[in-house]
Amino acid sequence: NKESPIFLSESLQSVINQTVAPDQIVIVYDGFISESLKAVVNSLETDIPLDIIQLAENVGLGRALNEGLKYCKYSYVARMDTDDICHKRRFEYQIKFLQNNPNVTLLGTSVHEFDDDGRREKKLPITHNDICKFARTKNPFNHMSVMFKKDDILKVGGYRHHLYMEDY
Repeated sequence: NKESPIFLSESLQSVINQTVAPDQIVIVYDGFISESLKAVVNSLETDIPLDIIQLAENVGLGRALNEGLKYCKYSYVARMDTDDICHKRRFEYQIKFLQNNPNVTLLGTSVHEFDDDGRREKKLPITHNDICKFARTKNPFNHMSVMFKKDDILKVGGYRHHLYMEDY
């Protein structure tokens, strides 16, 4: 549930407690946000610079992500939602991979999804050819696990605003 203060707190803690801490956290409030979610963000105890962008109205995920990108000051951007928790070494592994593979612009991981019935792993293709084939019909990346080179994403126009496909 993206409106859960508990999930948001866990999500932010998973970012703050990375083995390679981020240099900046950008949070976009896409229109109205509950006081309970604001309280979680306001109570955050971290030395990491925190940029909060309040949009006057809900503009949709694609546009909100593009607005957030304007405030990202560093080369790499890691994507998260309010109800996502990342592995404590996620940023370490992803940054190392991007540094060792300069031809790679974007990467993601498998994810574990939790619901009332428990947990399931959502795996996607991992080889270049399999990713290209899969991309013909579906997004080959778990968006909440993506890290990318900001400049490369901006060169292609950033995120698109398409109903139900904002993160593709």
